[in-house]
Amino acid sequence: MQADADGLTDKQHRRSLELFQSEVAPVLRREIPSRPFPTLAVQP
Repeated sequence: MQADADGLTDKQHRRSLELFQSEVAPVLRREIPSRPFPTLAVQP
């Protein structure tokens, strides 16, 4: 995925970013853990 607007009009580029923000990003946040790797305990 990229935010590059090559080949898109300004209106199309803005719409694709808005679609990502409103439809795709919320699903990714819900489906993918915020920390995919376990945190390691720090030894004193």
